[in-house]
Amino acid sequence: MSGRPHAQAKSGKPLESSRGRNGKQVHQPTATKGTSKPTQGGRPRTAQTNNEEMKEKQARINPSSKGAAYADGPNGYGHKQTRYDAYDHSARPGESHVHQDHKAQAMIQMQRAAEASKQLLYGVYGNFISILEEYEARTHEAKARRSKIPIPDQSRKNVDDVQSIVQTQLLLFETQQRACPKAISQSVNKELRQRTLHWVAVRDEHKMPYSDTDRYICQLYEVLAKGKTKHEILDQPRESVSEETIKKNVQYIFKGKHEAMEIDQEFKKDDKKKATSPETRRSGLDDAYTRGAHRMTQVMPELVAVLEEDLKEFEGDGIEDTE
Repeated sequence: MSGRPHAQAKSGKPLESSRGRNGKQVHQPTATKGTSKPTQGGRPRTAQTNNEEMKEKQARINPSSKGAAYADGPNGYGHKQTRYDAYDHSARPGESHVHQDHKAQAMIQMQRAAEASKQLLYGVYGNFISILEEYEARTHEAKARRSKIPIPDQSRKNVDDVQSIVQTQLLLFETQQRACPKAISQSVNKELRQRTLHWVAVRDEHKMPYSDTDRYICQLYEVLAKGKTKHEILDQPRESVSEETIKKNVQYIFKGKHEAMEIDQEFKKDDKKKATSPETRRSGLDDAYTRGAHRMTQVMPELVAVLEEDLKEFEGDGIEDTE
């Protein structure tokens, strides 16, 4: 080894040692702030070089940052970096508006279909009430006022024919209530039960004797409260019913389907059209609910529990105008 003293850095600090290729200790100057630092290529690293490298590193990490418009390429030339701004590719221009329009249209169609279903259920209920009033007028001397529901001329039909139509309409109402969306049928169920009690109260108000009219109206209430009833027309057809009446009953079924299509089209064309309930007759008595319920329990005792619960609910609501 040479006896020469080791060289020291200009700063006066001792040199840091490292091993050379022959395993001998080789001292290199320790870089300080502001001094040059050798690179692997042997070129001195200055503060400016460090600053440029920091910018280059920042450009690779975040190309959109300030000062990162250019970065060194493989040949040392500046290559312009493409700038990408944040963009939501999941929502294309106009796509969200189209989606909202479709959603709004679907909502409107659902509302139109709901109103049409409600109107159809109201209509079948009104058809039953109107033909039952025709039967009532044929079988009672005392005459009660009728509901404001249009009905075709029945003068050419005898009592048995009218009674057969009553039974058919009762079956059609149960069928329609089952076919109607549950949410729709439930939304009008309470109103129809209240209307039915008022209708029966009119019979009690006029002191009409108990008859099949009471039985049929009780069956209607049973359908409203329990969803079904026992249909006489399904058990044994009446032999006295004429062939013409049988054809008429079949026509009622097809007529109901035709009316359903017409109602559906009407509500689709008019987005402001609302379902309207039939103008059934109502009693002027303050205790109409109680009078109607009491009369029905005399005819169909199995409705006692249901009617007691309904009276609590209806009377708790106070007097409600179902016109």
